Formats: sequence, structure tokens, C-alpha cells
Amino acid sequence: MSKAARDDTLETVHWALADGWPEAAIEALELGRAMVLHSATAADALPALLRDQGHHALAEEWQTHLSTETATRPWETAAVELGPEGRIRTPGLMIPGDLRHRVLAAVEDTSLAALLTPPGPAEIAQTLRDANRHALVYLLPRSEFGPGRALTVLANGTVTTTVLPQLDAGRNSPVDRYQRAQNELVNGVSGAELRWRQALTDLCDWAGEAAMTTILEEIGEDEPSIVLVPGGTLGIVPWHAARVPGGIAGAVSGDARYLSGGAAGVVSGDETRVPGGIAGAVSGDAGYLLGGAAGVVSGDETRVPDGIAGAVSGDAGRLSGGAAGVVSGDGAGVPGGSAGAVSEDGGHLSVGMPILSRDSACLAGRASVPHMGRDAAPKPIGEISANVGWVYACQRATISYVASARQFVAAAVRPVLPPRQAPVLISSPDLAWAMWECARLFEREYPGAVRLGKWLRSRDVPAATAEAVLGAIAGGYSVVHFAGHARSSVISADSALEVADGEKVPVQRVLGRGGGVGGGLVVLSACMSDLSDGDHDEALTLATAFLATGARGVVGSRWAIDDDIRTAVFMVIFHRFLGEREPSVALVRAQRWMLDPGRRVPDDLAQELDEVIGELDFADPAIWAAFTHQGVS
Repeated sequence: MSKAARDDTLETVHWALADGWPEAAIEALELGRAMVLHSATAADALPALLRDQGHHALAEEWQTHLSTETATRPWETAAVELGPEGRIRTPGLMIPGDLRHRVLAAVEDTSLAALLTPPGPAEIAQTLRDANRHALVYLLPRSEFGPGRALTVLANGTVTTTVLPQLDAGRNSPVDRYQRAQNELVNGVSGAELRWRQALTDLCDWAGEAAMTTILEEIGEDEPSIVLVPGGTLGIVPWHAARVPGGIAGAVSGDARYLSGGAAGVVSGDETRVPGGIAGAVSGDAGYLLGGAAGVVSGDETRVPDGIAGAVSGDAGRLSGGAAGVVSGDGAGVPGGSAGAVSEDGGHLSVGMPILSRDSACLAGRASVPHMGRDAAPKPIGEISANVGWVYACQRATISYVASARQFVAAAVRPVLPPRQAPVLISSPDLAWAMWECARLFEREYPGAVRLGKWLRSRDVPAATAEAVLGAIAGGYSVVHFAGHARSSVISADSALEVADGEKVPVQRVLGRGGGVGGGLVVLSACMSDLSDGDHDEALTLATAFLATGARGVVGSRWAIDDDIRTAVFMVIFHRFLGEREPSVALVRAQRWMLDPGRRVPDDLAQELDEVIGELDFADPAIWAAFTHQGVS
């Protein structure tokens, strides 16, 4: 989106929210946020549609206006360039309001009307319910017009606004530093990878503190399914990799840090008041417990009301609770129920959910929760930090992205196709692990797939020419898996998949070809396939282009990924989960698998990769966090 249009949108949104009119704020966001995408998918069809409806003069006026504005289509130009009076704008999109409204009225009862008309909260909420999602959240960065905000539409139709003071993507913010580090990495600057990795870590920390922790708390589900619409430069952030407090099984804090509990309790090392869930919370001296039917904590004597949860003693007290377990201050073993028990010096309990210890915790429950120290390497599923219980957002929620609510609504009505119905696998000729990845998918998951490109042990597979790839897309598919090169560009339409013989499949050709039957999943196991170089608020990337032309969902990457064995294994695991779950859930399950130190490697992969698999750092966020899910499924 152009800066001028973005500023106008943000100003309108903040005015509407200040007036208590969230519906108008949503309409402004929809009209502004996705104007490039909507123009790209509608511009070619609109004049013909107007003429079909008998509006020949209006069609001529529309085409005349566009031809006088610019000789190129709006998605074929850089996202930002100089306009009249020095204003920054996107050419071809300054459609006069009167003309726009007359065109909308003329196509009101046509298939194009929905694309050009923003959905209201009721339609968004209905789509959320139909798609089994809990909320759609617009993220608005701080600007001259107001603070950062989350504008949330819940599945029950409620619209809420939350001020997020730290949601600032301005100069020298973690977002700005990450963007500069990524630019250095792409341009091959010496030492850039180390700086980029540190910037990514800082960005994930900030993303949790600035927004995701609050969003998860306000949605209030144990494991919510969320659709995010990040605005401005927030589009560069991997929100699914934000670091947030642990959830379902509670968390431990050794130094008075606040942590909210889920199904089990939470421990604090001194006097922090901690909300409990089904079980309670523990304090090391003058404990206090809130919420639920949980027990109470005493710092020096066992004062224990009964209830669903047990209770805690600061010295050597012991209690067998109801549904939850109990904590002893000196390590006494305590039987528990559906939640676990906590010992301040290493006591453990091997029943129920997890067991939390302030120093040498033993975890033997059936619903473990990942934790990680803020200043240390990530500690994924099954591990507990003695300091703070932090996890990645994808370990507490399923997170998808869309360019706009309209795009989400449009994708949701497309048919759900079984993955094995009509799969297409496209293998790159010069990436060894990408070829291995595709070979494993063909052998184990999609033996009936249409294949293109260069394949291991196969010489009769057609080349992945641009025309062959576009033909496969237009012919209808259940899954398209592309393992190869992609390039993002400052000019949105120049972002492209790189195929055989140096050919490219750019965004504009994807948009022009359309999506055939529609309803399938596109997996772009390729560099920066869900990012625009020029403007990270841009609604038009390779991923969103496929979504705009028929796909129900797209998996793409937010940054450059190497031809790495871990990426190949990740993709194989994702497709195995895809046989059981919808794509957004399959992706998050694959990400959790990467983070789990106790992961079980499928036997066929373990045998083939036996010599190397034990040495690989699967939990590296540079691998798994690159991938996002756009759309519905």
C-alpha cells in the first residue's frame, strides 16, 4: 500500500475508534489495506463485467481514468513513488470516490461485488465460526495518529480494541533493526547472518511483549486459532514465533515474574500474585491464590481448604488434593490428580499434568508445556526454566495470516479438497535437499502426484517450465508443493518463482492465469515467498497472489532459507500431519515437532538419516519460524 493511502487509512481508523465506531474502522482498514490486491484481481475483469451489465459508458470512463493515471497496472509498479505535489502514492489507485461508488453500484449483484465490498463484523464472525477460528485481529502500529492497537473481531461477533503502547515499528525499534539486518543478509554483507539472528531473537521477544501476550490473554482460549492481519511494517514480523508466557500446563517463575496459568497451576518464587486455572498458584513465602476452585498457599503453615486443586506448604506440609496435586516445601512426594505438584527443591510427582520444581523440576505429566529463558537458547517442549516460563506463540495457538478479512472470507467459501486428490510436486534442478524432499513426498505421501522438474532416480519427468507450472496451477489441484528458488522484489508483480531454464513465474502471471478449480493448498518451500521487498505492508506477495487466484490456503516463507536438511525434514513432517489435519494445524504441529527435544523421528527417516539426524538443531527458529500459513486451509 502507498504511504499516502496508508496514512489516510490510519487517520480514518483512529478517528473511528475514538468515536466508538469499530465497524467504520474495519471498513477503512479493508478498503485501504488490500487495495492493491483487490485492484490486481479485479482490474482486468471489471471493464468486461460492466459492459456485460450494459454499462458501456461507465466501463469506458473507468478505463480512461486508469489510462490517464498511469500507463502501467497498479501492481506492476513499485509500491512507493512520487505523485502530484510531492505526495507519495501508488499509481493507478487514485480512483475518485464518485466513480468508485458508481462502479460498485453497477456490479452490486455480480460475482465481483464481494471482492470490492469490505466485509462487516457479522460476516467476518460468521466466517470465523465456519472455519473454526476464534478471532481475526488487525495489528496497527503506532503512528502520528495514535498508539499501536489491536482491533479484534471475535467469532461471537464482538469487536474489541486494545491499546498496545509498545507496538511501535518506527526508527530503531526491534522491527526496524530486524528489517535492516535482513536487508544486509540479502545483500551479502559480511557478518550479516549473526546480526540477523540476534535481530530475529530480539524481534520475537518484542513481538510477545508488545502484542501477542495481550492478544492471547484477551481471547482467553486454552489453544486459540487466530487470523492475523498485520499492518504497516508489522507485516515482516513472524508473530507465530513471538515469545509468550507458557499456557496449558502452567509455568514456573523463580523471581517474581508474572505468569498466567492454564489447566495447571503456576509457581512464583516470592510474593507474586498469580492467577490460577483449574489448579492453583504457589508462592514461596506469603503465597496468594486467585481464581478457579483451587487451593490456597500458606508460607509457614499448612492452611488448606479443599476443592478441585490441592494446597501448598512453605516448609514440610503435605496434602493430597482433589483433582490437582500438592506442593511440599522440602521435597516431599505428593500424590496429585489431573494437575501436578511443585517442590521448591526438587520434589517430583509423576501423575496428572506436569510437575514444576523451582530448581530441578521433574516433568512426567501427560501435557507438558515448553519453557525458555529470555537470555538463553530456546527450551522447547518438555523443559522448564528456573527463571521464566516462556514459549513461542505457535506452542500456545494456531496462527494464520491474511492480507485482509475480505481475502479470508473469499478463501473460506472455496471447496476443501483431500490432499491426495490431485497433488502436484515441483522439484528444483539444483537444490539437493529440495530434490530429496520432493522424492520423499512422492514415495510416501503422494504416489499419484503430477511431477515437474528434476527428480532423483527419474529421467522421464517433464521440465518445470513456466508454462508447465502455470498449466498445473490452472488445471486444478488439491496440493501444489514447490521446492525451489523464489525471489521477492520491490515491485510486487516482479516477485517470482524461478523454474527451468532460467524462466520465472512472476506474480502478474499467476494473477493472469487464475486458479482453475480452486480450493487447493499451495506450499512454497522457497525463499521469501510470503514477503515483499519494497513495502512489508504490501498485500501482494507470491503467497497472497496464489490465494487471490483460487487457493484456499498457502504456506510460504518470510525470509531466505538455505537448501538445508532440516527444512526438507520439516516439510516431510508437515505433509504427514497434513494427512490428518487442516493445513494451519498441520503447520503448527510440524513447528512444535521441530521444537520438541523428545520428538519421535519416523522410522523411515530415522533409518535414512541415522548418521546425521542426532546432530541437527531442529529447534533453530531460522528454520521452522520462516514458514507461515496464509488463508483458511
